[in-house]
Amino acid sequence: MNSLDKLRRFIPFLLRTPLGLIFLFFGIDKFLAPKATLVIIQASMFASLFPAGNAMIYLIGAVETIVGVLLICNTQIRKTALLAALLLLNISIIAQIPQDIVLLCVALAIAVLGNDNPWKK
Repeated sequence: MNSLDKLRRFIPFLLRTPLGLIFLFFGIDKFLAPKATLVIIQASMFASLFPAGNAMIYLIGAVETIVGVLLICNTQIRKTALLAALLLLNISIIAQIPQDIVLLCVALAIAVLGNDNPWKK
């Protein structure tokens, strides 16, 4: 087994930790500055479909924060990664942010790779 094979076990960790931190940051940000998210939703073409009040923004923030914590803590990783992918798909459509497609692919990769803990081996 060469050194690259030994490093492969760290791939899920290296994918899920930054994604978890991103979700945690943006989830907390929705509590600190809900009006910024409200402006994005109201400017989207789907504004009439979503009840964009502060309660909705706080709910989205809570879900994003929980997803971030679960990704970082490696808990229910496949289900959490699929939820993250669903959230990122919604964000990509509503906010029309193409960069989130890359994060969507990362979330799907985490869902496929599962929750290997590299420090247990």
